[in-house]
Amino acid sequence: MKQLIKRKDGSYSQRGLWDNIRANKGSGKKPTPEMLRQEKKIKAKSQAGSLYQRLVPKGTTLSTTAPYNYGNTPYLNKRYGNMTNTKTVGDLAPDLKQRILSSTASLDYQTNLGKNRVLSGSTQYDLGAPKGNRVGTTTLGYKTINQEDPNFRANLQYTPKRDFSAGFNLNNDLNVNYRRMKDDQGVLNSVRGTANFAKPFSFQYSQDYRKNQPMINQRISGDVTGKKFKGSMYKNYSQGEGKTYGGSLNKYSGDVTYGASANYGPQGLRDVSANLNTPMYDVSYTKDKLNNQNTVQADFKMGKPVSMSYSRTFAPKERGTETLGGKLNLKNTQAELTKTLSGPQQGTYSGSLTQKLGPLTLTGTGTKSNQGLQDYNVKANLNLLGPTKDRPNRGTLELSGNYGRSKEGTDSWNKPKYNVGLNYSRAFKKGGKVSVKAGGENHVIYKKTTKHGEGKPGHIMVNHPTMDKGKWDTIDLTSMNKKINTVSEGVAATKKWHKDNPYKKDKSYRMGGSKLKQSHLNRYK
Repeated sequence: MKQLIKRKDGSYSQRGLWDNIRANKGSGKKPTPEMLRQEKKIKAKSQAGSLYQRLVPKGTTLSTTAPYNYGNTPYLNKRYGNMTNTKTVGDLAPDLKQRILSSTASLDYQTNLGKNRVLSGSTQYDLGAPKGNRVGTTTLGYKTINQEDPNFRANLQYTPKRDFSAGFNLNNDLNVNYRRMKDDQGVLNSVRGTANFAKPFSFQYSQDYRKNQPMINQRISGDVTGKKFKGSMYKNYSQGEGKTYGGSLNKYSGDVTYGASANYGPQGLRDVSANLNTPMYDVSYTKDKLNNQNTVQADFKMGKPVSMSYSRTFAPKERGTETLGGKLNLKNTQAELTKTLSGPQQGTYSGSLTQKLGPLTLTGTGTKSNQGLQDYNVKANLNLLGPTKDRPNRGTLELSGNYGRSKEGTDSWNKPKYNVGLNYSRAFKKGGKVSVKAGGENHVIYKKTTKHGEGKPGHIMVNHPTMDKGKWDTIDLTSMNKKINTVSEGVAATKKWHKDNPYKKDKSYRMGGSKLKQSHLNRYK
């Protein structure tokens, strides 16, 4: 057993290597120059480690991203000059030079502060941007993580000389965001707020204004939701429309829903509408006073496989445009036929028929007017590979082809149009996660499997992993549109929403975007 030595702090430890080689300890041998150099390195490393631990809390993650990180590569510096100075890049090959000057870097930071509190941040740097604009957007976010009830979120975002925004969210009951940005007309200020008071009441407020200038727009709205009714009211002001206000009320009685809405403008009543929905039929009526136009829509549910629809748009004392249609929906057969009863296209028939024969699906569409057949298209789709019980996420491989012709208002047929295609897609019908980039944002789309956190088990969720979006950080897509039941449908809905709501040049929607509407979440390509 090694001898224990009493140290200056009063503790005891075993005799070690350095005890034996120091001049005033052990054998009396002096340390060699190599030993002293090694000791200096060890001390420097230890001090650096302790400094890192003091500055960077436990659980911290730091990451950087640089697509073309050439840096101070010795060979490139020797061959082409100082790579860190864009003015002395030298005679680089044009392609290599362009890639280096267009490089961007991102520094991401995230740490767990304990007690379910998380702090995160990121900074972007654009090497090829004009001087003064190379430092991009810096974001800082804070949130508490409680699986039963997310408590608090706060975020800051700053782009030098261009943009500043801040916001916070408390239990999803209170959400406030402020944004200040510069454009060609000066400084634009935007305020957004949402508050949910007692369970049936909610309140929304938005305002855009410039200092010492007339108000651009302002909107105040409120909702009240009970067990058998839902009502809403709003008051809006905009430079284009002036002051407008209105409201709606819907009442529920078993399987029957009926309601009405009205909107007013500076000239008085703008439009009024009424609706009635039952298990057998849906009827709605809208009177547009501004355009002097009325619309009637009726859908009749004549048993599960058959339905009919009727619509009419007309001005007073005119028949207007009137259509009548029907649908047949069987297990392997779907058919639809519509006839225009009045209007510019009176007497026109439009129809489609889809028939499934095992892995083969045949579809035909066509239009016939008083002048005869106007166009037709035939499509075949063969499923070569699809999900199985054992491999539900395997994906689908399809071979498709179509052939069609049209007259396009002429008396003779145009050249036929045809093509053949091969398509592979993954449906993730039983869960799975997929990363999607849309509208300049990163998204993770998945099927929820637990009861913790936001959303319901089995629903399709979308999350923004790069930056906390406050109320819209994690969205339950299925709750907003019941047609979204697979991850692939969630991907399509996310891409469509960003396509319909593109970011402006000043990245206006970076702090959470406008309110997601159900019409933006339809699963159409």
